[in-house]
Amino acid sequence: MAEKIKLGSAKRFGPRYGRTNRLKVARIESQYLGRHKCPYCSYVAARRISRGIWGCKKCSSKWAAKAYSLQLTKRSTGSQAVEEDLDALFAQDSALEEDEVEA
Repeated sequence: MAEKIKLGSAKRFGPRYGRTNRLKVARIESQYLGRHKCPYCSYVAARRISRGIWGCKKCSSKWAAKAYSLQLTKRSTGSQAVEEDLDALFAQDSALEEDEVEA
């Protein structure tokens, strides 16, 4: 007998579009339709407002993140990117200095 998989809101498609596509839709919708932890007030009240825009009902803050998940991109601010680049540069410089001292 065939495997039974819960599709949630993707049941609305019925037998159309194929099993794999319905599973993908179900996974994505369950990811963005729920409540998430707000990165500002740490309260579980953040919801998706529209594509890429998220907001918290408790602290009324709004921010941009990924379209279907609340995960912020790795290099979301310029200062973080500069710090990461400087750390990598200093690590390379210290490695070069160690090589020169040994030689």
